[in-house]
Amino acid sequence: MSIPDEYQTQLAKYLDPKKYPGLTKLFLESGRITTYPKDSIIVGQNVPMTDICVMLSGTVEVSYVDQQGTLYTMAKLGAGNWRGEVEFMEPGSVGVYSVSITEVTELQLAYTAIRQSKLPKAELYEFLARNLGKRVKLAHRVYKQRIIYTLEERLLAQLNTLADSSRCVQITQEKLASYMGASRYQIIRSLKKLEAKGLVTRESYGVLKLSEKEHR
Repeated sequence: MSIPDEYQTQLAKYLDPKKYPGLTKLFLESGRITTYPKDSIIVGQNVPMTDICVMLSGTVEVSYVDQQGTLYTMAKLGAGNWRGEVEFMEPGSVGVYSVSITEVTELQLAYTAIRQSKLPKAELYEFLARNLGKRVKLAHRVYKQRIIYTLEERLLAQLNTLADSSRCVQITQEKLASYMGASRYQIIRSLKKLEAKGLVTRESYGVLKLSEKEHR
């Protein structure tokens, strides 16, 4: 079975067929397309992974709940993001969960299909190592935002991540508090400080605009 041509073209954007010919062939021949409606839980926290997947369209929000029951939103991820690679090397569950905030389409390849294939190990593990490096960079960025920087610095960095092409962010104070692991009161106070510095302005309820001088 082969996936439709439109998805084959998309896969080539995120998996170099010249560098990974065997893995590309395996995805095309043994992969499956799965579409999730908006607000679907795609990855459950502490639920074992069974596939390596690449997102072809849509956006997901990655979060985790700590032992005290506090929700932390880590990032929004879009097309081209992978999941399940690390768990292929070290079987088990992940400590985060992801929810689709738009309709999401993924190309998925079962671990069993990979293990039963004749895919060269050197090709497979080079791919896994590269993707693991990207995961480490994301984890380091989240760590810096939560541990090293001040709340104002972290908040500004997060707003830059969420901003659209016009430098606007549509988000509530409650959702920002979730992203930052802070209280709503702390977010309000930090936003006021950023406004006083001319780095952020309030366009309307739930809409913030980042200054161009900060962008430069």
